[in-house]
Amino acid sequence: MHLSENEKTILYNLIKYPLFNNRELSEKLGFKLSTVTACRRRLKEKGFFSTVRIPITTNIGCEIMSVAFAQFISTLSLNERLKLGSKLDIEHPDVFWMMSEPSQGMTLQFSKNYSDAKERIKKIEEIYGEHKYLGDTGITLLPFSLKLTNIINFFDYTFLLRRLFNIKDKKTISEFKGEKIKLNENEKKIYHALIKYPELSDRDLAKKTGTSRFTISRMREKFEGKIMRTVNIPDMKKLGLKIVALIHMGFNITTSSDTRKRVTTDMLDQGAVFLLLEHVSCLAIIPFENFDCYRIYMNNFSKKYREYDILVEEPKILLFSVSESRFPKKHVYAPLVKKVLNI
Repeated sequence: MHLSENEKTILYNLIKYPLFNNRELSEKLGFKLSTVTACRRRLKEKGFFSTVRIPITTNIGCEIMSVAFAQFISTLSLNERLKLGSKLDIEHPDVFWMMSEPSQGMTLQFSKNYSDAKERIKKIEEIYGEHKYLGDTGITLLPFSLKLTNIINFFDYTFLLRRLFNIKDKKTISEFKGEKIKLNENEKKIYHALIKYPELSDRDLAKKTGTSRFTISRMREKFEGKIMRTVNIPDMKKLGLKIVALIHMGFNITTSSDTRKRVTTDMLDQGAVFLLLEHVSCLAIIPFENFDCYRIYMNNFSKKYREYDILVEEPKILLFSVSESRFPKKHVYAPLVKKVLNI
């Protein structure tokens, strides 16, 4: 589906201002309310975006976020492999996002601690290893301490859309931080429902939880920005994106903080939708229109930073085809919340 300029502008601002209603969006853009309402409905019906509520996990008891990836010996179909590891991937409460091809896959997960993160990987290595489906390198687990890691971007697609739509706009980075709130049992139930059913109205959530619409509205406002964040996530296929790159690089210990900041800024400008920075490492997920766009970006990156000698080795990069990949889990956080809060 080809997007008009108005549709691009409205989609961009739906991603940038996920909490705005139609009237607030029309006032912000100077568009008629009827134009915004119709366009938003059309974009939603065509599957261009979906609404997600993300728990700010540092404030509910998680210490670790992990990225795991592996390359497989593709002697069985993708469906067969996913079925084999289902209990430790698709059905595991800690895993909230997955992308898989027949020959490789990656998962993102939150965990209470490092032991929990490592235990899942150990078990799935045993299963795949027993059937000789893993390559020589096994599964690579990259654990990041939520206290010590700068989560520069956690699935905010504003930067990507700004580049794709050639929109001249300044976007500030919203840190993935909040504020701890002590929850009683009823608040835990409502919080879990808000995370599990982000598309439902307050009225429908009230029916599901057996409480009033006023209570749902009050709790939603109380939790937003403190222990959860509401976002609109665009569909990569609908945007015409063909390649997703997982890029992990290690910095020399002598690399200055200013240089590391320049590297991450460049990645954001390219459209990184997931970006973590530790003292000596950086990890990004960046979608591209095609392989040529990816190659041009990496060539320019190499040319720009080669003289600084900032990396300890060549970046580890996995390229995924959007059309050939499956997304068994996309931002599924409710099982994690249920587990961590003992609901």
